[in-house]
Amino acid sequence: CSGENYIKTISARGEVKACEAETSNPSGDTFRITFKGSTITATRSDARSCWCDDSIEAHCCIAEPGSQHGGQEGAKRKASSLDKNVEKKPEKKPEKKTEKKTQAVNSTNPLLKYQSPEIQETIKGWHRIAPPPKGCANCCHDGERWGVPCFDVEACASRARGGGKYAFVYAQVNKPGWPWLTFLDSISGQAQLLASRSNGTVDIVLLIPPKDAQRMSTQQLNWLAKYSVRVVEVPWTLPPALRWWPKDWWPGKPDGWCGPMDLVRLHVFGLDDYDAVAFYDQDVEFQGSVAEVLLCASTGRFLSTSGGVGEPLNVGFFALRPDKRLLRAAEIFAEGITFDRTTGWGGSGFKPAGGYFIGAECGQGYLHSLIYQRHSTKAQEALAAAGVTGFSSKDTNAAVLDRCIWNYQTGSGCPSRFDCDLVRGHHKPTGKPIGHDCAKLALKKDLPTTPPKQNFQSSVEVPLPCQVQTLNVGPNCKCNGENYIKSIDVSGYIVDCQPFVHNPSGDSFAISFSSYLEGSRSQLVATRDDATSCWCDNILNVQCCIIPPAALATLSKST
Repeated sequence: CSGENYIKTISARGEVKACEAETSNPSGDTFRITFKGSTITATRSDARSCWCDDSIEAHCCIAEPGSQHGGQEGAKRKASSLDKNVEKKPEKKPEKKTEKKTQAVNSTNPLLKYQSPEIQETIKGWHRIAPPPKGCANCCHDGERWGVPCFDVEACASRARGGGKYAFVYAQVNKPGWPWLTFLDSISGQAQLLASRSNGTVDIVLLIPPKDAQRMSTQQLNWLAKYSVRVVEVPWTLPPALRWWPKDWWPGKPDGWCGPMDLVRLHVFGLDDYDAVAFYDQDVEFQGSVAEVLLCASTGRFLSTSGGVGEPLNVGFFALRPDKRLLRAAEIFAEGITFDRTTGWGGSGFKPAGGYFIGAECGQGYLHSLIYQRHSTKAQEALAAAGVTGFSSKDTNAAVLDRCIWNYQTGSGCPSRFDCDLVRGHHKPTGKPIGHDCAKLALKKDLPTTPPKQNFQSSVEVPLPCQVQTLNVGPNCKCNGENYIKSIDVSGYIVDCQPFVHNPSGDSFAISFSSYLEGSRSQLVATRDDATSCWCDNILNVQCCIIPPAALATLSKST
């Protein structure tokens, strides 16, 4: 746990053909499972931290070495070697179980009046808690580095001219199933909202190859007709000049590579009968207005967000003012290009990611290289050949939005006390949320984002000054259950404590306490706030103001 060790890979005996997408361990930590060849990767999705649980299982279909039938004869196995991503720690003694207490608020603390002005100001400073952060701290980038401020799309939207023609865009590759386009009603509501706000017209567009359009059922055609969806048949799912694909895939193979389903979205670039378009994956639900996205895009901005597991671009959402020259640049970019897991598309690299990221060999890497990699020779040549300007300078018109708000993909990277009401486009999770993840509207429930008031355990007022001390709660590396609460005994009478703290690993905690005159003792409770799981960092410091036992003894003698 000495760094951001939230990803672990193992090697399987044989080629991995499929794995369950998500799993969890008995401690409640959640993981996304990905695979490539014989390598299985578990990425912790509820926190960017290690885990200590001895058991984490992922069910995968693995072809036996030498099998001639691919995954058809593969065995369903458990990738149990993902267990534990931390060095063995000495066994700790069981912590004393305590009832979870509520958080202190200094304005109701009757003991403050006995403290010096300096101590009162210190305690008040602990409780000057900023409102829950409105978005991510490090999920935006400039194509070179993480941590740049996220682009202010609302300010950009205020400069839009209004009027015009807009479109929300879906894409479909392969025969559609049923249920299908389950959030059409949600996107239709956004279309009406944007039309009203912009005083323009708004369409819903479906991009689909001709062969798949012919395979739509009457039920699916009626569903599209209900919402007046415009069907646009597109001539290719891969740029015509692209001759690279994974060695175990071939054109026409319906699975095994995300290239066709991702790269068909490039046709969005060419819908230039619209002033602005926004592409969304079919599982995105709208929980607030996204009109600002299209209005801003109409000013000439290319907008996207990063992904939840380290991808600089999540191809499930992007918006722009369409230009057929940009579509042509995407086609030219494919000429003679190959992908390499160490150098990316055409040697473009992976910045700001430190290396390969999920989907880099598909649309996420291709689109990111073309639009955001300003130092990619191949990308800049393609843009120049197509006559596209504005993407090669430092003052690029490609911008990154806060994914916690505009393309929410679980709470990974979002503040621990993030206000789910801020979410506009909800992408993931698609099912029941885990921990503090924000949910789809049908599963949404309120989560506290401000500290509740403390219930004092004693009505006795102690008219004595306190001393500020730093207490180390330490680790709670017992990960065989939901061990996200730890209490410690404190000598002396706690008057007040910091209400929220973090350890060096970035885990966040709510602090509560109980104080007792009898025995001159107190109990401090740390409750992990960002995940219902253990923690292994040896340092978790909390500042408290404590009346020493000796001073309490003097009080007892005087009374």
